[in-house]
Amino acid sequence: MRLDLYLAQQHLYDSRVRAVRAVKEGCVRVNGKIITKPSCEIFPESDTVACDADPVPYVGRGALKLAYVLDKYTINVHNMTAIDIGASTGGFADVLLQSGASHVACVDVGHGQLAEKIRQDVRTAVYEDTDIRDFKIGEGTYDIACADVSFISIRLIIPHIYRLLKEGGTAVCLIKPQFEVGRKNLNKKGIVKDSETARRAAEETAEFIARSGFAVTGICSSPIKGGDGNTEYFCVCRRTLKIDV
Repeated sequence: MRLDLYLAQQHLYDSRVRAVRAVKEGCVRVNGKIITKPSCEIFPESDTVACDADPVPYVGRGALKLAYVLDKYTINVHNMTAIDIGASTGGFADVLLQSGASHVACVDVGHGQLAEKIRQDVRTAVYEDTDIRDFKIGEGTYDIACADVSFISIRLIIPHIYRLLKEGGTAVCLIKPQFEVGRKNLNKKGIVKDSETARRAAEETAEFIARSGFAVTGICSSPIKGGDGNTEYFCVCRRTLKIDV
């Protein structure tokens, strides 16, 4: 049996994704030896598997991005209603829940990715196979919206974040320059060719957000690079103006 599968099945980690990360970070020993290959074959009947403390207290490493921003901008989500757009495994949702959110709607175009811990939380509502552009539940009622989407420009969903938030609600948008700059500015690995282009794309996207009924509180680089190696940026803003979306 694969090591990562065993760890998840035995509930030593609350998702296979988290188990894979723990193995790669050297947190798992088999027969006293540190194993860093998630696909390592083990024999549960005879092998002894031990786990060190998981260095990340969330279901996904990406959660550290949001935790950083909430702290940096002193964003209080206690007793707030939230929506996690592009929920994936639920890293952002986990941060929101651990920070005291009263309700988190997890919306994603995919399915089967959300960690069981998040799925089973009574404060969570799960909407899989759902494009945020078609999502209508709770329009105008959310206190905070967090967005981490891939393969499309964040600009395409800004009007939908606007209609979902209540007046004065906070949006935390992850800007991924690789989806903003066009293919000509990417290398063969999909990385933005130079940091200045990436930074400028983030600033221009923040300016677009400011023209779309939001007051921008700040923009900062993410403390963790994206899975593809690109530098990402956060735009923190507040819904203010009434506009036609």
